[in-house]
Amino acid sequence: MKKNGIKHYRFSVSWPRIVPKGRLNSTVNDKAVARYRDILKALKAAGITPYVTLYHWDLPAVLAIQGYGLTDKYFVQDFAYFAEVCFKNFGEYVDNWFTFNEVWCVALLNEFKQRDKGTKPYLIAHTLLLAHAEVVKIFREKYNPKKTGKIGIVLNSSMMYPKDPKSEKDKEAARRGLVYSLSWIADPVFKGDYPEEMKKRAGKRLPTFTEEEKKKLKGSCDFFAINHYFSELCEDGNGETPWDYWSDRNVKTSYDPQWKLTDSGWPIVPEGLHDLLYVIHTNWAQSAKVPIWITENGCAVSEPTLSESQHDTLR
Repeated sequence: MKKNGIKHYRFSVSWPRIVPKGRLNSTVNDKAVARYRDILKALKAAGITPYVTLYHWDLPAVLAIQGYGLTDKYFVQDFAYFAEVCFKNFGEYVDNWFTFNEVWCVALLNEFKQRDKGTKPYLIAHTLLLAHAEVVKIFREKYNPKKTGKIGIVLNSSMMYPKDPKSEKDKEAARRGLVYSLSWIADPVFKGDYPEEMKKRAGKRLPTFTEEEKKKLKGSCDFFAINHYFSELCEDGNGETPWDYWSDRNVKTSYDPQWKLTDSGWPIVPEGLHDLLYVIHTNWAQSAKVPIWITENGCAVSEPTLSESQHDTLR
């Protein structure tokens, strides 16, 4: 990395490796801690700034076996314990922290039982937001006395456009799609609560925050971190009675047939990143006075030869 001039490196630490039993006050794996410290020392020696994600989807199995995994009532305290182990052992090398990567994906990309589909994605996101707020509080009060460190959460979203730019219903569908992908998580951490239209549409299926939780959540990000890979066209959904996230959102998405696709099947829409950043700036970053960090972005294309990789004009 040093040879190639890389100055920044984002990676995740593994909760199951560092705290194998996952629970509050359980044994720390010293070998895992030493391994990560060696990596961080090497990065420092090479002049590379680390950006560390605490949770990139590797949940200790014991939490799922003994409890309810991401919705377990002890999840917040267990995750906070793991985070504090990391702050204590890696803090001298790390100034930039991410609590969770892509809460939207964690909440929705699961195999749910039919009886859980209406509530569990909302409950998972809610639990992660509470854990995020608790970890940020611990970091700011105990491990960032000089205020030089930064901490936040990583969101992900496509850019959403109306399929028919002249259709008011399609315009509304595109706006609503962004509410359900971005505002769902961004509003709590920057404004202290869920969007009003989500609360109204989901009703009791969407958990609520206490006044104390709202205060902890609001302002709990030192930056707006976003992962973005593709854009979508939106039109009004089929209007079925709201009973889960997808029917609450009520948006049908598609790709413009003129858009080229990556090898992963995602459309290549460069202006989508620009437009999404504008949405983020005008709705959250500007008022919160925080920078926007693009934490993931890319274009998966086949480059089997050195020549093709050096002249990757599609990318």
